[in-house]
Amino acid sequence: MTSEHFSVEDIHKIRRDNYEKTKNLSHAELIENTNRRAEAAKKRLLQLKQKKAAE
Repeated sequence: MTSEHFSVEDIHKIRRDNYEKTKNLSHAELIENTNRRAEAAKKRLLQLKQKKAAE
């Protein structure tokens, strides 16, 4: 988790964690993982836009 005041150290922690999670994945697995996470991010952004529009 990141700190309350997002900082450069938080970015480094996120990058290290992401590297550890993906370092042993094959190229195809890495692409699949990236696509899955991108779809989740798109879905979340759409939810936030819809929530904002409803306000």
